[in-house]
Amino acid sequence: SGVPPQLPFWRRDIAARHDSRGHRDGLERRGDRCSGSVTVAMVDVLTPAQRQLNMSRIRGKDTKPEMALRRGLHALGFRFRLHRKDLPGRPDLVFPSRRAVIFVHGCFWHGHGCPMCKMPATRPEFWRAKIDGNHERDLKAVRALTAAGWRVLMVWECALRGPGRLQEAEVLSRCSGFLRTDRTLWGEIAGELRASTA
Repeated sequence: SGVPPQLPFWRRDIAARHDSRGHRDGLERRGDRCSGSVTVAMVDVLTPAQRQLNMSRIRGKDTKPEMALRRGLHALGFRFRLHRKDLPGRPDLVFPSRRAVIFVHGCFWHGHGCPMCKMPATRPEFWRAKIDGNHERDLKAVRALTAAGWRVLMVWECALRGPGRLQEAEVLSRCSGFLRTDRTLWGEIAGELRASTA
């Protein structure tokens, strides 16, 4: 059994990114993946030097959501390896005896489409290309892992942080359920999408 051709945790498949002429489909026509059908632009209140310093300090591993998940799963008795370089996508948590991996993805960096993902107003073309590249790499890694017999779980940042976050016990329970069964090939855990009250 392989990965379904279109994974539900991404808004569109790679093949859908090209129009009938073979050109890359413009994000402007479809709306922005990070903010749904309406483009929300944030005004940057920092100078370029301040923004560069902030961005340079964003970590790719050992993030707060990842550390919370690691502590919780370890307390539940699960043992795992971290960031194995020999596996596609370098999964955050690897459970070799269960043939399972968990990715803890930041909603902005991986283009989740939840309220925590807003496209910056500064250099939007750069950010769209970067997030699209991350998205394509994620999809490729998931397909390679499942083809090699690994089960994959995505835990999105919005499940552990932000206005739609789930209770930590619920996230840990879902992760535990995924790890304890071998019937589920892949899955995802995301926060609740809340409608605005405006």
